[in-house]
Amino acid sequence: MLDHYTIIKRRGSIVEHPFGTIKKLLDWDHYLVKGKGKVSGENALIVFNYNFKRVLSILGVAGFINDISY
Repeated sequence: MLDHYTIIKRRGSIVEHPFGTIKKLLDWDHYLVKGKGKVSGENALIVFNYNFKRVLSILGVAGFINDISY
């Protein structure tokens, strides 16, 4: 059975990486709006941007256009 330190280290290496990438690559360090609903919306846009950049880096622009074409 894993001890708590090992579990926390594993979580940090898996879960925290996207947040560090978002902060560094998107030059993001704070929310521009106030209120839970507005922050939730801004966060959704930030995460969508991160995921879209990952898709483009994996598939490439031509591959992405090919995959979404009929």
